[in-house]
Amino acid sequence: MSKKTLILFTIAFPYNKEVENTFITPELDALAEEFEKIYFVPTQIEGNLKQKLPLNSFIVTTYARKIKRFSFLLYAFLLAFTRKYTWEELFFLLREFHFRKFLRWAKASAWGQATASWIEEFLLEEKIDINNTLLYTYWFNNITSGLIFYKLNKSVDISVVTRAHGGDLYEERFNPKYFPYRPFVLKHIKRVYLISEQGKKYLSDKYPKWISKFAVARLGVTFHAHTTPIPKAQMPIRIVSCSSLIPIKRVEMIFDAINSLDTTNIEWIHFGNGPLYKELNAIILENKHQNISVQLKGFIDNQDIFQFYKNNYIDLFVNASTTEGVPVSIMEAQSFGIPVIAPNIGGISEIVNQETGFLINNLASSSEIRNQINNYIANRDTWTSKRDAIKQFCFDNYDSSINAQIFIKLINSNY
Repeated sequence: MSKKTLILFTIAFPYNKEVENTFITPELDALAEEFEKIYFVPTQIEGNLKQKLPLNSFIVTTYARKIKRFSFLLYAFLLAFTRKYTWEELFFLLREFHFRKFLRWAKASAWGQATASWIEEFLLEEKIDINNTLLYTYWFNNITSGLIFYKLNKSVDISVVTRAHGGDLYEERFNPKYFPYRPFVLKHIKRVYLISEQGKKYLSDKYPKWISKFAVARLGVTFHAHTTPIPKAQMPIRIVSCSSLIPIKRVEMIFDAINSLDTTNIEWIHFGNGPLYKELNAIILENKHQNISVQLKGFIDNQDIFQFYKNNYIDLFVNASTTEGVPVSIMEAQSFGIPVIAPNIGGISEIVNQETGFLINNLASSSEIRNQINNYIANRDTWTSKRDAIKQFCFDNYDSSINAQIFIKLINSNY
């Protein structure tokens, strides 16, 4: 039986947030058809609103406003000490005390109780029937914990589910390794939807007791009808990357790899902005060789990126991240038949293989990236002939319209 109301917690969606727009937009139509009402609850409400939201959706800003108040978080933190599960987590933490773990626990406790208080108030104000409501967090974070806190605080049988991607899943990405309340949340949550088989295996190996609650619900992209451009004589080797300019994306390493190529007439275009933009631009201006041209496009709307892919022959898409789930940016490139170079991290091996590109070491150097670019250049005609197969692979596995329906079926099968 379907749930009548969906309350979806996000970081910023439907306000402009480059990554979340890419992730969430493709599944909106399917969610709008399944639920009578959808409430979007972002924690950040800066920037412009995304256009063309479903008619049966509503944006709730009170959570973002309330969670910013220090007095509210302090009250919530003190309130946490009235709960048995808070003390149990604290005692567990004190067995091997680490100050940064303690800080994460304190933040999780405050945010969690604040979320629990807010959702209780919101459900009452809106007169929402909890028996016909699904609470869905797009990220497996402190908000997820807070919804579980509410469930136990009030002894209500409300359904809570979450997606888990990369940074909200793999504890090894943090030092020290610790997600506050994770076993407790897994005990009481309805389902965790992983975006890859690798992610499901990771969580299953770590928490085998709750394996029945884990399911794979892949992300996806919208496919655009187009004819693959034909490479012309004297056309440059055109390489594209797309990510935020932050340390874990290692975009400077992509530049180093391309800048070390001996091939004449190389073109690199990067889509995405971030705190490292000025630093990267300065490095490029100081070190760029004459045989390459570079364009740092900054933040570009997805539709404009798709038009660029559609109208230009892109030789390669390169990802050099240290952490990933299954990047939607790779799916987008593959939907246009573009071969990919990417590291063997997260679930990338499920989308990049010898038929779709080049899987490199999880901590590959710029020289390894350069070697694979040279490998591609030496076999450019072969890869040109594979482009339709790459598109088909992506369509078979990452068509958002299909995957969104699979996700809806998974949700319905649990109730």
